[in-house]
Amino acid sequence: MGHLPNFLVVGAHRAGTTATFMYLKQHPDIFIPRKKECRYFANLSPEWTGPGDDLTNRAQMTRFEDYHRLFDDVTTQTAIGDISPEYLYYHKESIPRILDALGKDTKIIINLRNPVSRTFSAYTEKLRDGFEKLTFDEALQAENKRMSEGWAWYWRYTRVSHYHEAVEDFLENFTNVRVVYFDEFSNNTGPTLTSLFRFLDIDHSFVPDHALPHNASGRPKSRIFHDLWWSLARPERDPLGIVGGTKRALRAIGAFDAVRNVHGRVALANLSRPEMSKQVRDRLCELYSDDVTKLGRLLGRDLNSWVT
Repeated sequence: MGHLPNFLVVGAHRAGTTATFMYLKQHPDIFIPRKKECRYFANLSPEWTGPGDDLTNRAQMTRFEDYHRLFDDVTTQTAIGDISPEYLYYHKESIPRILDALGKDTKIIINLRNPVSRTFSAYTEKLRDGFEKLTFDEALQAENKRMSEGWAWYWRYTRVSHYHEAVEDFLENFTNVRVVYFDEFSNNTGPTLTSLFRFLDIDHSFVPDHALPHNASGRPKSRIFHDLWWSLARPERDPLGIVGGTKRALRAIGAFDAVRNVHGRVALANLSRPEMSKQVRDRLCELYSDDVTKLGRLLGRDLNSWVT
């Protein structure tokens, strides 16, 4: 039958899943498809209507045959992964499908981040990509309207930041669940990765390149430059295939990762970070307080600093 994942990174969105992807895929014992977000188990086949949502509509994977083919290139790797942040938010849809296809012993990695910070990061990601036109406060006020109009799930800035119910569902349904906290991952990358390698039962002495640029967000200082970078990062923005052809040529000579990393650092320098007002921050802290308290009890961890 071929290979299927034996571990999943299920989210949360904007909580370090891209960094996890960039680090884990360096390990010789790990196979992760080049398509980072497989999305299959979320069982989404909508026609989202928000700005830029057409990109997500086209990338959505609904057929098991297509999903299975993503793992055709597995050779000697023993840890086979799928990194899809939708799975945590759509836990009610994804968990039964994961159990049916992969089983309850599938290893689950959950990335969690201060919900206030995650909410703002989700907003600045859309700001970075040119799709968000409102201020942060205005965008929060528009969330219900956008949902009713069929905008995609990642526009639900506050709803995606409620974790307790989803984490509880994964803990109840799977025997091997590891929670990774964004701040610890950022501040102690090496030890966190060593722990993850142990969790995946692979060589934990391997040291990946920790200096890779990741999925930073913010307001581009130069929109023209950012749009050029975006075409490199997202092939659906390259209808003529020019960037795609260049990428294939760079891969053929083994230079793609080096060129991308340099380009990513330049792109990072092109971003400026807007500020969140204290008034909005205080309102979000109040909004998430109950969920954070319940999550802390569930995980046996004091998370009150997230909402104070």
